[in-house]
Amino acid sequence: AVLLHDAGKPSCTRREQRDGRERIVSPGHDVAGGALAAAFLERIGAPQSLSPRVVPLVVEHMAHLQAATDRSVRRLAVRLQPETVQSLAVVITADHSGRPPRPAGAPAALVSLLERAGKLAVAAAAPRHVLSGWHLIEAGLDEGPDLGDIVRAAYEAQLDGAFADFTGALRWLYAHDMWGARLALAAARARAALPAGFAELSGAAWQARWDDTALALSAPQGPAYRRESERTLVRLMVLQVTRAPD
Repeated sequence: AVLLHDAGKPSCTRREQRDGRERIVSPGHDVAGGALAAAFLERIGAPQSLSPRVVPLVVEHMAHLQAATDRSVRRLAVRLQPETVQSLAVVITADHSGRPPRPAGAPAALVSLLERAGKLAVAAAAPRHVLSGWHLIEAGLDEGPDLGDIVRAAYEAQLDGAFADFTGALRWLYAHDMWGARLALAAARARAALPAGFAELSGAAWQARWDDTALALSAPQGPAYRRESERTLVRLMVLQVTRAPD
């Protein structure tokens, strides 16, 4: 990626007048370089696994020059897959360091980007999907391709910052203009399938169970324990949706 990051410059470079001076600029060379990098790797017989890692790093090597927000950094981490923001930082630092007499090292904009990515826990990997298909089935929906539509929409909302954890995802889902009503209808069937002891929870007992489970879920958990905590919260949401008004 360091070798190929400027592959798009020959086709994009031109002279422009800026601030009363003629400058050499290469707008769009980052995006243009993606296809060229992929073609080069194929031509030299590089392993097929290499191109999906190199191309996004080439395409995004100017990302630090854009204003960074939580939303933009989350989406950058997704676009870089299977690579990471940390890997991108290596490419950007190498690019910035190869311009003497400018000092070597990471530019300030990259340092800021890395700090934000670290706070969002997306420096080493893209955000994981908070909401999955099995949650929807647990909530009473039938299996089918439309579950994928809901999961994808939920992930887009997650990247936009609509929610950051599982309890937030459930509240977003049940309040959704399109799917909230459908889930409310499905909740009656889901309630009938609840294990003994769940259907009787109400009032303070329901709230205590919700708070305790949400608190446990906020701490590090193994996959099996996390899955069971999430299942409990879905069941509690089903109870809340189907609860008769006082």
